[in-house]
Amino acid sequence: MGESKDIIELVEESDEFEQCSDCGRYLARTSNHRCQTDEQRQCPPNRAERNRRASADTRREDTLVGVFSRNGGTTYAYHDLTNGEPRCGCHHHTDPDELEVVTLSRAKERGRSPCRSCRRIRRA
Repeated sequence: MGESKDIIELVEESDEFEQCSDCGRYLARTSNHRCQTDEQRQCPPNRAERNRRASADTRREDTLVGVFSRNGGTTYAYHDLTNGEPRCGCHHHTDPDELEVVTLSRAKERGRSPCRSCRRIRRA
C-alpha cells in the first residue's frame, strides 16, 4: 500500500479548495466565506464604521460599483461588479432589479461602505 497523505496535503493539492489569505482557513471554491475575527463585529455597521471602511477604499472615485435599494440586499454595502453583477454573489439572494450601478464616489456619499466579501475576493 502507498504512503497515505493527511487531509491538509490532499486539500492543498486539490483545485476544489482555496486558502483564505486573511485567516488561513481552507474553503471550497464555491463557498461564501467570512473570516472570524477577535474584534466585535457589528452588523450592520454603524455610520462611523461605514465611513471608516469607505475612507480606506482608495480606488478611483469613478469606479463603478453596485448598490441595492433599501428593499433588497445588504443596504449598507457597495459591491464590486463582474459583468454587471456583485462579485460576491449576494445578488442570488435578492431581486436583480434592486441593483443600481453608481460610481464609488456616489456610493460613499450615500453612506455605503465596501462589501467585506467583495473586498476579500478582490485581494485574493
